[in-house]
Amino acid sequence: MRHAARLSLLLLFSLLFAVSLGAQLTVTQEKDAITVASAKASGWKAVIDTARGGVVSALHLPAGGPNLVAARAGLFSLFSMADKPLPDGRTVKSWLYQNARVEKIAVEQGSSRAIAEVRGKTYTLKKEPIIEFHQIYTFLPDRIVCEGKAKWVLGGGTQLADSSRGFTFARDAQVHPVRAASGGAAAVELPITQSGGSFFPAGIDYPMDVEFWFRNGQRIVLRALDVPAPYVKDRRYIYEQCCPEDELRIPCSQLS
Repeated sequence: MRHAARLSLLLLFSLLFAVSLGAQLTVTQEKDAITVASAKASGWKAVIDTARGGVVSALHLPAGGPNLVAARAGLFSLFSMADKPLPDGRTVKSWLYQNARVEKIAVEQGSSRAIAEVRGKTYTLKKEPIIEFHQIYTFLPDRIVCEGKAKWVLGGGTQLADSSRGFTFARDAQVHPVRAASGGAAAVELPITQSGGSFFPAGIDYPMDVEFWFRNGQRIVLRALDVPAPYVKDRRYIYEQCCPEDELRIPCSQLS
């Protein structure tokens, strides 16, 4: 069963770290990257890759540690797929890190908060726009919050059929299992899935926390704060272990 088609999405997520709340933030903007870092050596450093759709392509926790993010993908990416082929038979799928072109960047910096806004579109190989996206990152001493907005703009009679938010960590950095919790209940393990995904265990609903542990002893909590109603109803997730990365995709929904 598929849900009524949606032409736009609003997704709100945050990544939480166990670090000092008193740390100040520094922001460095370069041609293809926005780097935000905690001023304390025990803090963290994150990089928004504006050459790859504005995803977070690097996360170092602590700041001097290895990159926890998989090289080929990133955090806060967005997958989207059309409900049917275009009139010439082409199937359309897109990821921010693969198919996107960033067209506008805005950065605001304070001592304990930084905001980076990234706007752009994803495109087919023939340069037809697929989605318009707007990522609003808010960096705080102990977390990264991302409010993502997307609108389906591809023509050819197509509509958005399937979408998911992707978080891809390096296989040699992450420790299995991943656990999820909601409603104050104890966390439960999320089983590894195939590419088609599975459904959350009973009792796991939005809003939810997903806990990741890493080989360097660090922990990150992914908090899904606000997702559209079809995702809440569908309750699908994808957690694949694909060498050399582990990828969690939530929320997932077939929307058309």
